[in-house]
Amino acid sequence: MAACLTSQDVPFLREQGYLWGGAVIQRGHGPLDDWTALARAVAASAARRAMPMARGDGAVHDLLKPMPLLFCHELVRSPAIRAAKIRAMRRLAPAYR
Repeated sequence: MAACLTSQDVPFLREQGYLWGGAVIQRGHGPLDDWTALARAVAASAARRAMPMARGDGAVHDLLKPMPLLFCHELVRSPAIRAAKIRAMRRLAPAYR
């Protein structure tokens, strides 16, 4: 989720992504390369997906607004990212024993 948030246009979400990612790395174990491989998989998958859009509570003809939290939520639950998480967990498992 942190890797997805860092790529968002909203400064607050981007900052939260970097803070969250920093906390994961500081508290995590194992080689940094295994963590960055997961982040690269998220970035690659995000580049292939469209941002969900929705209208606010205004008139039907109001402009569509991006939904970055829904985008990240759906992205990290996609089959490609689930597979990348499983690969990362297998590589990092020895560091958590």
